[in-house]
Amino acid sequence: MFCGRCPGTRRLNYLGFSYGTYLGAHYAELFPANTGRMVLDGAVDPSLSLAGRAAGQAKGFEASLRTYVERCQSGQAVRKGQSCPLTGDADAGVQQIRALISSSDQTPLQTADPNVTVDGGTVRSVVRRFLYSSEYWPLLTYALDQAITQKDGSYIQLLHGQVMAGGSTPTFYAVNCQDIPVQGDMTGWEKDYRQNLQSSPTFGASLSNQDARCQAWGHSGTREPAPIHAKGAAPILVVGTTGDPATPYAWAQALAEQARVRTAPHLGGRRAHRLRTLGSLHPRRRRRLPHQRDRARAGPDLQERSVTPTRPRPGRLNGSLFPLRLQEEAPDGPAA
Repeated sequence: MFCGRCPGTRRLNYLGFSYGTYLGAHYAELFPANTGRMVLDGAVDPSLSLAGRAAGQAKGFEASLRTYVERCQSGQAVRKGQSCPLTGDADAGVQQIRALISSSDQTPLQTADPNVTVDGGTVRSVVRRFLYSSEYWPLLTYALDQAITQKDGSYIQLLHGQVMAGGSTPTFYAVNCQDIPVQGDMTGWEKDYRQNLQSSPTFGASLSNQDARCQAWGHSGTREPAPIHAKGAAPILVVGTTGDPATPYAWAQALAEQARVRTAPHLGGRRAHRLRTLGSLHPRRRRRLPHQRDRARAGPDLQERSVTPTRPRPGRLNGSLFPLRLQEEAPDGPAA
């Protein structure tokens, strides 16, 4: 999330990513006269309940997992000289990942550290996090290959440490609980849980029961989920990425329809959670931006601006360049 005020103006110029789009949309709703240039990338639909968010993400991550498996089996998600450990067709490959998660719960994988093992929850968390961007899929393939063929969870544990660095599960749930009030009861939550398991056998369980958690904590928000209209605000650009599992493209469409603003779809071959990674992690995709802005009919103020790439801080994992911080994403749970 980036924001600032230009000299001589009281309007807020704002660039929000993922959860930052939720904050930006609410600002535009509350203070439309103070809203300047605003871009909301990887949008969260403010009209969704906690259960609605979880249901959308459950379907999104399951679909992304299948796409990953297909790319892996076709050799598009592997490093040079590496092969995909997932055999058979896509259904069989997905089932092999689920089997790895299940078997790791029963018998945790050993790692290079004799005091550290990897259970199924860790495997699931790493798989889900690395579905955020296809840029990282070869690293996921390497980790799965080591775990499946060698029964070694060392690389999975290394990746888990990277993606969890700085994350706080209690903070994540606290923010969600304070944003949106608890809805439903135990009967309804059980029904939602079963539906999520049906649509997402791999991730449905871990993405469910947010309302129950907030109810157990005893703290809840007061604003009922509702559309954001931002009437009177300056034009807002909402960006959605097809294939984004964390903030599905349908959410960007919904927010744009609510506020009647411009949308800029990303339709590239790679998949990513929001376009923020364009500068730092996807320099080759950056060249498509001018065409996409034209297609979205954004104003000349946006079309005349260029995107300046930045270089990621690289770390090294077994000889491969790897960003030290993949994404500032929330811990495993149902919100972006």
